Amino acid sequence: MRFHIFILLLFVLPPSISPQDIPVDPIPGSTLRVRWNEDPPYSMTNSEGKIVGIDVELIQVTLGLMGYKIDLVKMPFARGLEALKGGDIDILPGAFITSERQVYALFSDPGFSSRNVLFITSSALKKWQFIKLSDLTGTGFRLGVQIGVSYGREFELLLKNINFSNQLSPVSERIQLWKMAALGRIDGLIADELTGKYELAQLGLREQILPTPVIVSEVESEPVGVAFSKKTVSLSFVELYNKTQSRMNNDGTTLNILEKYR
Repeated sequence: MRFHIFILLLFVLPPSISPQDIPVDPIPGSTLRVRWNEDPPYSMTNSEGKIVGIDVELIQVTLGLMGYKIDLVKMPFARGLEALKGGDIDILPGAFITSERQVYALFSDPGFSSRNVLFITSSALKKWQFIKLSDLTGTGFRLGVQIGVSYGREFELLLKNINFSNQLSPVSERIQLWKMAALGRIDGLIADELTGKYELAQLGLREQILPTPVIVSEVESEPVGVAFSKKTVSLSFVELYNKTQSRMNNDGTTLNILEKYR
């Protein structure tokens, strides 16, 4: 019987896909690997050394209701994308849903996130007043960015302008950027609005580095979701994940988690 099914799959599947390429969903009770990094209030280490945060708790509860456990794997975002692509991790939360990423990842329905904004040092604010991100082009403003992080469509388009791209200072960790700004090595950086305010308070830099009205990406126009590796997870698994989260939204579970971090 298995031989006949295999033959049938060979006829049904496109030539570029073999039966071995079809992911087998994790067995209920097994553990899924979830990328995380210090990214408050979405994922962070609390005073007791426990990994907590909006994304961590939402995924943990959702998968728990589905019958799964999670193993939190710490790594920078860019390395997380590569690990997701290769099937070395199963889940990467908080990713912009882009056509490039949809080649190797399946996405959940858009979830909670806040907008990306431009943060500027107080000294730079005396020199520059920007309305939109493109206003930075050619000004000499030194903009810090994280390697491999997508900041939305406007940013991606500006990257094609050498006068803009030459002003960028890319590093792997955002915490480095806050420190570089405090030392005057960059003039500002792009960050999630909630994350930026939280981290600046933790670092004692709220007076030195300030959020601006310059919105780099809006949640409504550029949705963010949970990314699943196509190497390890099927569409039916993601559909079940979405249904489970929908139930959590309706019964107040999601709201209770969000309220803990406001």
